[in-house]
Amino acid sequence: MAQFSWAFSWERQWLAAQGYAILYVNLRGSSGYGEEFARTLWADWGGPDVDDILAGVDHLVARGIVNADRVGVGGWSYGGMLTNYLVTKS
Repeated sequence: MAQFSWAFSWERQWLAAQGYAILYVNLRGSSGYGEEFARTLWADWGGPDVDDILAGVDHLVARGIVNADRVGVGGWSYGGMLTNYLVTKS
């Protein structure tokens, strides 16, 4: 388990400086909200975590921040696996 933090990320800052909108979701399965929150992803990879990210994208699209036809996704480690789940569910 891990969680995203408020720590500086040069990758996100660099992309934002290039004009990209960045969505960084502390999704279900992370350790930031306790063990019960982290266990919501237990044996369900590509389930509630995908729903959390897609809800964030839908929110940005609804607010006119993101063009639904021009959304990208990427990640490494489990984020790479999560990327594969996302491109097959949206």
